[in-house]
Amino acid sequence: MLSKMRESAGSWIIKILLGIIILAFVFMYAGGGFDGGRITKAASVNGEPISIREYQQTYKSIIDRLRQQFGDRLDNDMLEMFNVKRQAINQVIEAELLRQTAEKYNLQVTPAELAETITSIPAFQRNGSFNQRQYKMVLNQNRLSPEAFEALQGESMLIQKLRAVVASGIQVSPAEAQEWYNWKNSEIKIDYAVFEPKAFSDISINEDALKTYYDKHKEAYKTQPKIKARYVKFSIEDYLPKIEIPEENIQAYYDNNQKKYQQPATVHARHILLKLAEDARPEEVSKKRQKALEIMEQAKAGEDFAELAEQYSEGPSKEKGGDLGTFEKGDMVKPFSDKAFSMASGDISEPVRTRFGWHIIKIEEKTEESVKPLAEVKDKIRKTLARGEAKNLAYDEAISLYNTSFSGDDLIKNTRDRDDISVQTTDFFTKTQGPASISKAKAFAEEAFKLPLMDVSDIKELEDGFYLIQVIEKQEAQIPEFEAVREKVTRDWKRQEQKNAAKSAAAKFLETVKSFNSIKEAGKNAAIEINTTDFFNRNQPIPDIGRDQAVIDAAFSLSDAEPFPEAPIDGRKGFYVIGFAEKQLPEPETFKKEKDNITKQLIRQKQSRYMDDWIAQLKEKSDIEITEQLID
Repeated sequence: MLSKMRESAGSWIIKILLGIIILAFVFMYAGGGFDGGRITKAASVNGEPISIREYQQTYKSIIDRLRQQFGDRLDNDMLEMFNVKRQAINQVIEAELLRQTAEKYNLQVTPAELAETITSIPAFQRNGSFNQRQYKMVLNQNRLSPEAFEALQGESMLIQKLRAVVASGIQVSPAEAQEWYNWKNSEIKIDYAVFEPKAFSDISINEDALKTYYDKHKEAYKTQPKIKARYVKFSIEDYLPKIEIPEENIQAYYDNNQKKYQQPATVHARHILLKLAEDARPEEVSKKRQKALEIMEQAKAGEDFAELAEQYSEGPSKEKGGDLGTFEKGDMVKPFSDKAFSMASGDISEPVRTRFGWHIIKIEEKTEESVKPLAEVKDKIRKTLARGEAKNLAYDEAISLYNTSFSGDDLIKNTRDRDDISVQTTDFFTKTQGPASISKAKAFAEEAFKLPLMDVSDIKELEDGFYLIQVIEKQEAQIPEFEAVREKVTRDWKRQEQKNAAKSAAAKFLETVKSFNSIKEAGKNAAIEINTTDFFNRNQPIPDIGRDQAVIDAAFSLSDAEPFPEAPIDGRKGFYVIGFAEKQLPEPETFKKEKDNITKQLIRQKQSRYMDDWIAQLKEKSDIEITEQLID
């Protein structure tokens, strides 16, 4: 059946269907030997099965989330690093555990609660109100029936209820909040000396030491696996000269894509701003407004608006005569924008209040919303349509060759009598670099390294066209002889020796510091430069040092009683010897203003930790079986 589909795979739809079938095989027949090769459940919790479908949906949602975060960078290596399979199985097991516990404690979600939650979801609303047609359309786009979605939503709400009940008793005392605030916002000043490895350049080369270093670190010099590949490229650019786009197609595309060519209304305006705090007293608001009215009258009486702005405005555009340039409606705060777009060219407004203060607005020019004429965008449309047609032609040609090329010398035989395409052969290349002859070398290499030897790939789309790829030779990773990597070994050994020398010098100086009980006195004695930072907190880069977490952590472990660290700090620039200089706590008044938000934040953190511990205990007490084929 699959071979039949391959023979007829002449469209993008078939290609997508093949991908779906392959994905289904991965899940349904992973590992084999289970119910005749078919996996029927992902796991069971206390005898209750978790369906493979539920696991698939969770797996897909994690993949979608990662794809949104990493885009095209997401590959198999990253999926393994994030251990997505294990994440998915853990999530479905925890959800089932919580559902069972909610049932045990008789927690329920009423129809009214469910309806209220669903109708308040913005995706299901139009003009701020729930819309039944919108609801069904969104669900249909996500391949969900209302019944299925409502069951999922109800279960999610039930779990949230359980979480709220379990974590409801978590509290944070004022003392805890104060302690956390002080910890996070206290600032420290340190004295320091830095011993940079590069300063220790007088390192003599020792042949025996080099060879000993090489023997100990051989694996670090192991070469990457390499492959050599044949390929046939179907370049989209090569097919462009064959394309003619009829005028009616351009017109149809233009008519069907009017939104692409819409130009929003714009306004070119000046303004005079009299600054005013949002929480200003009423008498201050009135006083500033009166002054704005007086300036407005001067402007309306014919005085030059730009000169008035330079004289009275308190905004950053003052030096430009209040000129704000040309802007769209969403570019400005709403009260300002609403007023500006309701005015005509030449108008001067009454004072307008925003969070910045009172504005007097003058409209220099106003442009209404419009659509770019066809003549202006015709060439761009022609190129877009031509590229689409060329892409289709290139893909059809690739399909034609793909359907007759499986392995061995098929690519060579099937292109021998073709003038328009030919088989190219790369040099050996690694997965990280790819072949020099390919413009999208890394993407090409990633696809090639997935292939068995001599098998012809399916059609691979890279940015510049479609490819059929065949790996014809492989070179396994090898440990090179010492002489082949002597230069790199020498460089690495010398770097290590410089680091050891810097560490040793720093350790020796720290002992001197402790004997003097003063880093500055020790510095004078040893003629070593001592610097003093400004104050910094745990979340800030250290002045003149930068964001070096090792140094930051060590600095905040110091105090008057323990002014020096036990050992030099291995920092980004070198080894640091540091000394406590001064510490200051944040202002109590600042804490009072932020106390409520801090308390809420700490409660959420405590609740999250408590829930993690509680779920871990639930797991220990439960009978959980996992279908290992899914996570191997």
